Amino acid sequence: MVNLVLYGDAGACVDIDENVYETVQIGDQLWMAENLKVTHFNNGDEIPTGYSASEWDTIHDDAYAVYDDDPANAEIYGNLYNYYAVDDSRGICPANYHIPTDDEWYVLLEYLGGDSGENWIIAGGKMKDVGTIEDGDGRWYAPNEGANNESDFTAIPAGFRSNDGQYYESGYYSIYWSSTAEYYSDNFFIWYLLHDESKLSRGLFSSQVGLSVRCIAD
Repeated sequence: MVNLVLYGDAGACVDIDENVYETVQIGDQLWMAENLKVTHFNNGDEIPTGYSASEWDTIHDDAYAVYDDDPANAEIYGNLYNYYAVDDSRGICPANYHIPTDDEWYVLLEYLGGDSGENWIIAGGKMKDVGTIEDGDGRWYAPNEGANNESDFTAIPAGFRSNDGQYYESGYYSIYWSSTAEYYSDNFFIWYLLHDESKLSRGLFSSQVGLSVRCIAD
């Protein structure tokens, strides 16, 4: 059974900027139930931001962006972090939380999908926030296939910032970093959900791409 843990003394998840996040217990894992929006590393250093598209294309260091450079989107969708920021030893997750590994994403998948051969398909719908933009009651574009948010993970489609510095697919894609590198190249495993599929999927992106972050408890 999945239980929502609202923020408070027992379930508090607070970043260095004093943003407070809801958390959700899914099986043996405790996840943030909102996308990260912190703007400082845990030692107080600022995470660089404000890069134009042409500048973003040449960055090989820590950075984050807000979708369409609109501050209002940070409150709704959180920030989009490149992998340099995700992997920085100063840390961006709240105290006692970390960037999930590829294996930890697999644990989530298997818990939500069970033993079925279709667990990829089953898990995604349980993670996606319900409603559609067209109906005026959600963040996803229709059809928001299979969404029931049974897990209370509440995945929302923040889109991403590509290597070329452009913003893409808000309303269509919810994409999250793992902390695990693909062994033979500068690519890192990501996990994503789509508006027109009910499954949880896995892929690879390069370090320069800006993606959402969900942290998991240590």
